[in-house]
Amino acid sequence: MYLVSLAIAPTGSARLRALTAAQAVEFFRRDIGIDDQLEHVSARAGPDRVHLGFFVRTPEGNAREFCLRVLAKHPELAGWHLIE
Repeated sequence: MYLVSLAIAPTGSARLRALTAAQAVEFFRRDIGIDDQLEHVSARAGPDRVHLGFFVRTPEGNAREFCLRVLAKHPELAGWHLIE
């Protein structure tokens, strides 16, 4: 298993909506599909970002694209973006 660490942060009006670690994990866990090669998602919320840990089964598992897909899909995550 491989760990991929990513972080997301709010912009604009999204800064007014807090996102807890548990909420972030729930959004991402809901959308895991077999093709994503994801085994587990963890999160740690800070004051200005949420750090995400994606445990992927193979080096080919693409956590970055999965993260972008989830951010685009859920209206509750509008204004949140992947920190590059």
